[in-house]
Amino acid sequence: MSEKDRAAADAAATPAASAEDRRMNRVPPTEPPKRRSWQIHLSTAVVLMFVAGSLLAFNFQPSPARHATLYGFPWTLVVVADEVPWIVVEQEAPVFYEPYVGGWRYGSLLANVFAAIVVMCAIALILEHLFEEVRRSRIIRRERSRLPEEPR
Repeated sequence: MSEKDRAAADAAATPAASAEDRRMNRVPPTEPPKRRSWQIHLSTAVVLMFVAGSLLAFNFQPSPARHATLYGFPWTLVVVADEVPWIVVEQEAPVFYEPYVGGWRYGSLLANVFAAIVVMCAIALILEHLFEEVRRSRIIRRERSRLPEEPR
């Protein structure tokens, strides 16, 4: 009897579990179900939430510069001049200017968003890789504990 025939006979001899039995978890699965590619661990999501909050905090933190306050990290998004009036001395009478409020720098905004996405994706990939390694090592440890000990 060939191996194919033996495998077919073994498959025919074992009773097939119905779909109802599998759905109700009455039959132990032969292997763990595969995760979807977009699915991440809850702990990864929590870490990403804190990273996103930190990146936002860095962007809203003012950094002082000469005669202005800059907002944005790592690239400056908005420039707000200080409340100190600027004086032009070359003219006969001093001229006072209103504080300058610069507009948004859209190129820097796109660069900051792109940098944040790259940082968060890198952290997510690293964490998911670490979690997968931990899962594999647990499976290996469990399998080794089931094996009979070798005589010395």
